[in-house]
Amino acid sequence: NLLAGGSVAAFMATMVATFVNFAPLGVVLVAMMGLGVAEHTGFINAALRSILSVTPKMLLTPVLVAVGILSHVAVDAGYVLVIPLGAVIFYAAGRHPLAGIAAAFAGVSGGFSATLIVPSSLDPLLAGLTQEAGHILDAGLTVNPL
Repeated sequence: NLLAGGSVAAFMATMVATFVNFAPLGVVLVAMMGLGVAEHTGFINAALRSILSVTPKMLLTPVLVAVGILSHVAVDAGYVLVIPLGAVIFYAAGRHPLAGIAAAFAGVSGGFSATLIVPSSLDPLLAGLTQEAGHILDAGLTVNPL
């Protein structure tokens, strides 16, 4: 029982180690700090305006979905970075921010680990699992993450 006294105490005792050793958290925290600095200095606003000036409004949704699909190259930071940026981009273009959130979420979730050209960070893990499963049929099978 995870709600028993001993289990809760063990959870609390190892909470800091669990937080520190969770590898994706470091990437996301650093990316969010960089995003905060970029937002505070006005860089994101200027970049969004320049992107919006060359992207036709008809292509805004497909471009945002493609960015969501490609976001898995940077580990799983797409959920934290691309989805809020989708709202900001749509708002800056005069569209409803919830539509931007929906489009970005569709790209990030629908294209989970389905990056174009560049392998994602999940591919080596899945290749290892596939290789172990493939050894059932062929002991000499080697699976390449690409």
